[in-house]
Amino acid sequence: MLLSAQAFWCARAGNSPAEYEDAFLPSSDVDVARPAEFRCAVCDGATGASFSKEWADLLTRAYVARKLDGPDRRRALQSCRRTWSRFVSAKELPWYAAAKAELGAYATLLGLTLRQGRLAHWGTWQALAVGDTCVFHVRGTRLRDAFPLTHPLEFSNSPSLIGTPKESDRLIASSWQHRRGRWKADDSFILCTDALARRALAQQLAGRPQWEFLRDLGTSDSAPDFGAWLADVRRSGAMGNDDVTLLRVNVHG
Repeated sequence: MLLSAQAFWCARAGNSPAEYEDAFLPSSDVDVARPAEFRCAVCDGATGASFSKEWADLLTRAYVARKLDGPDRRRALQSCRRTWSRFVSAKELPWYAAAKAELGAYATLLGLTLRQGRLAHWGTWQALAVGDTCVFHVRGTRLRDAFPLTHPLEFSNSPSLIGTPKESDRLIASSWQHRRGRWKADDSFILCTDALARRALAQQLAGRPQWEFLRDLGTSDSAPDFGAWLADVRRSGAMGNDDVTLLRVNVHG
């Protein structure tokens, strides 16, 4: 398995890059030859909460470090919460910001793991999700699988979220979702936050799929610039104004 991963991101229109609240790993372009396992993740920090970016960062790191897969998930989340609390406590905040921080931070999670099969040209994948950040498995120009949402009408303003308050575990106990499948050489996996995921599914439903565009984005000098393309889409009204993250993993022969 030869694998490459590349991320594209943009803060919501009108915000500076410092106000971007999503998180993703790997955080820089990656080319890997014959890994037995490759893990990546995207988290969408909830707008309006305090220090959502830091919480999203902790969740992506926990997934990639294999801490959210099994029975130790609750312990791993508690460790993330303690780290987040120490970070916030070290800040000198005005009273109103401190009161807001006490309400906690929240984020969605989409984690993807690719494993090599017995032969170099195939293997298995599995995904873990809470909320509406999605992964699309693309073969050629066709969508093979969408997870956890499959239709644009499934998106809402109140997705499931992992939170820093311990009580949120009880609320999302049934929201952890899993999916497994097989990949072949030259498949692509496109992880993206809700605004872009919703548009991608809407385009698929309308018979105007953009999987080839998303698969090839940034791979050559002739490919469109992500920021300029996103600005055009936003101006057309075809996508809401939100932080946008796309992490693409291409599996080569």
